[in-house]
Amino acid sequence: MSGEQALPHLLILLNKDVAIMNSLGIDVSKDTLDIALLDSATGEIITNKVPNSIEGHQALQAWLHDHDVFEVHVCMEATGTYGDQVARYLYAQGHSISMLNPIQAKRFSQMQLKRNNTDQVDAILLAKLCQVSDIKLWEPLTSELQELKELVNARKSYIRERTSYKNRLNAPSTSTAVKRSYEKHLEHLDQVIKELEQAIDDLIADNETLDEDISLIVSIPGISHITAASVVAEIGNIRRFDKCKHLVSFSGLAPGSKTSGTSVHHKLKMARFGKQSMRTLMYMPAISAKRHNPLIKPMVEKLEKAGKPTMVIIGAVMRKLMRLIYGVLKSRTPFDPNYRKNQSISI
Repeated sequence: MSGEQALPHLLILLNKDVAIMNSLGIDVSKDTLDIALLDSATGEIITNKVPNSIEGHQALQAWLHDHDVFEVHVCMEATGTYGDQVARYLYAQGHSISMLNPIQAKRFSQMQLKRNNTDQVDAILLAKLCQVSDIKLWEPLTSELQELKELVNARKSYIRERTSYKNRLNAPSTSTAVKRSYEKHLEHLDQVIKELEQAIDDLIADNETLDEDISLIVSIPGISHITAASVVAEIGNIRRFDKCKHLVSFSGLAPGSKTSGTSVHHKLKMARFGKQSMRTLMYMPAISAKRHNPLIKPMVEKLEKAGKPTMVIIGAVMRKLMRLIYGVLKSRTPFDPNYRKNQSISI
C-alpha cells in the first residue's frame, strides 16, 4: 500500500518550489527543540538544540540566518500543544511548515532501519522525510479558531476532572468529611465549566463565520451545540480538506483492514491514525444519531439485520456523521434528509 493510500489527508502534492527547499526537522519536547538542518543540494546536516520558549524560537531563527537560510521547509510531528508556538512563530517568519502524522514519521524511521532512538536522530529523520515525501503544508488557526480550541480544550479538561471527583465521591470507602470536600470542589468545577461554556457561546455569537459553521453542523440530528463547537475547534477551516475521505481519515474514523495470502484476515476496524480526540468526540453523537437521524436509522437497521457487531455499527455511524458535517460545511446548506431526492427531481 502506498503512503498516499495510507495517509490521504497528509500526502498532497506540494508545488515544485517547496520540494527543492532546504528542510528543517524539529523534534519537540516540553522544554527543548532538537533541530536538524538538511541542505537539499549537498546533503549536509547541521544539528542544534534550543529551549522551547520564545527566546529559544528567536535563537533558532537567528541560527538559520547565521547559516544563510532565510526560507526553509520545517517538518514536525503533530503530537500536541508543545510544538504549536514554535510552528506559529516560524510560519510568521515566512517559513513553510508541515505537521506530520506520528505514524508517518514512525514508518519512515522503520524504513531507514533506525537503531538509535534519540531526539537528535529523530530531528534528522524528520528533515530527511521532508526531502523524500510530498507533504501537505500547515497553516495556523485564525485567532478566533485558536481561542475556540483553547476554550473547548479547557472545558474538556475540567469535564474529565469532574468525572474523576464524582467517581471518588461515590466510592464506598470515602469518609463523610472527604465527601463534603469533594462536593464543594464539584460545585466549583460546575461553575468553571458553566463559565467556559458561556465564553464559548459568546465567542461564537461575536463571529459570523463560527456562528454559521456551528449552526450548519447543529442542523444534523444527533449533534449538539457544544459538540459542533468542539468539531469546529478540532478541524479548523474545512477548505483544507480537498475530499470528504481526507476529513474522515484526519478524524481517525477511516476503516482499515489487514489481509495477506490465505492465512491473515483480520477484522475490519478503524485505522490507527488520525485524531483519537475526534473518535471520542463523535461517540455520543453517534449513539444519538442511531435513534434520531432519519438518514442514519435505515443504515443502522440494515447493519443490524446483517448481524454486524454494535461497535462496528457505531463506527459506521460516526463516519456517516463526519460525511454529513463535511457536506453541510462545504455546501453551506443545512442538513436536509431529502437532499438527494430533491436533487434528482430538479434534474
